[in-house]
This record gives sequence, C-alpha cells and structure tokens, in this order.
Amino acid sequence: MTISDFVANAAKLDLGAFEKLYQELSLLRAKRKGQKILPAKEASLIEKINLKFPEDKWERLQFLDWKMENGQLTSEEETESLALASEYEDYYVERVKALAALANIRQVGIEELAAQFNLNSPASNA
Repeated sequence: MTISDFVANAAKLDLGAFEKLYQELSLLRAKRKGQKILPAKEASLIEKINLKFPEDKWERLQFLDWKMENGQLTSEEETESLALASEYEDYYVERVKALAALANIRQVGIEELAAQFNLNSPASNA
C-alpha cells in the first residue's frame, strides 16, 4: 500500500474513525521519537498535583498567620484568614486526592510519589 492509497482510504472514514486513526498515528509518531506518552488520566492528575496555590493568597495567609501569632489580628482579618485557610485546605485536599489516585495507578506509595514531585520540601506548600 502506498502513502497515497493510505490517505485515500483515510479520507473515506467517518469523522470518529478518522479521529481515532489520527490519535493512533500521533501516538505512533511520538513513540518512534522516543517520547514518553502518558495516559490522559495520569496527565490530568499530574496537572492537579503541579497546580500551585495562588502566590498572593499564600503570602496573605502567611502574613495573617503571623499577625495572629502576635495577637495583632483584627476581626475583619480573622474572617479573611479563616476564608483563606479554608480555601487553602480545599486546594490541598484536592492535591492529595490527585496524588493518592496517581500513586494507586502507578502502584507506588504516596510518600514515594510525593518525593518524585518534590512535595516534601517547604517550598512545595504553595
């Protein structure tokens, strides 16, 4: 079969079959180039794991924590601090869920996977 024959046959495919062919050819091309291909589920989980908490919110939360430790927090700041802490907690829980799911897929311990993503360092908090 020539390339022209292949293209002519591909042109006859319905859109769904053509998309599947295109995906398979793209994967084959990447493999031949030696590129590692991640399944979509793993890629999605890695994206969640690598997502950083907004730096401005993290810095504000740190500042409000410092003020609280020094007894300088106003009632408005306390409300803001609680809201930011709740938002950070939600972010962190989603990140840990993604990490646990990826660890399960890869059949490794969550601690090992966290180390691979360098999540055990203090700089990884935000």
